[in-house]
Amino acid sequence: MEEPIRVYIERLKAALGVTTDEEAASKLGISKQAIANWRRRGNVPLEVEIRLVNSFGPDFARSEIAKDVSVLRENEVVYAATLHVYFKIAERPRGKPTFEELRSLGYVFKEIEESIRRKVREISFENENSSTLLEIMIALIDAGKIPAVSDLLTHFGAERP
Repeated sequence: MEEPIRVYIERLKAALGVTTDEEAASKLGISKQAIANWRRRGNVPLEVEIRLVNSFGPDFARSEIAKDVSVLRENEVVYAATLHVYFKIAERPRGKPTFEELRSLGYVFKEIEESIRRKVREISFENENSSTLLEIMIALIDAGKIPAVSDLLTHFGAERP
């Protein structure tokens, strides 16, 4: 069930760190009347909604199209960062993982993916394109800033710079 537009606008104002429609409109670069129109119509224009999803993540998607856009963008970064972890293990100094290590890695792969997904959402999407967000994630992984990933890399003997 879709949340009421008034609740959505209140969540948006909280994410923007403002309390009034006027302040929200100013931060978004739109008129106060535009927000009043959202309330009256009960929805947000798709182009604005996609911009909000790109700025604040998938929790700000109301339409199926915006949800699809947010999921695709988030998955693009999460899957690429997860593969980065795998390649760090595959290219470790002590050689390629054994069959047993790969099997073990398979059991924790989803956990690693979810740890990376949580970090992507924590960082936020604001003003970051997918490439920049991926660069940030790789830097965090390489610096050992995602504990579950860091533990896995240590367990499998993959070096961190």
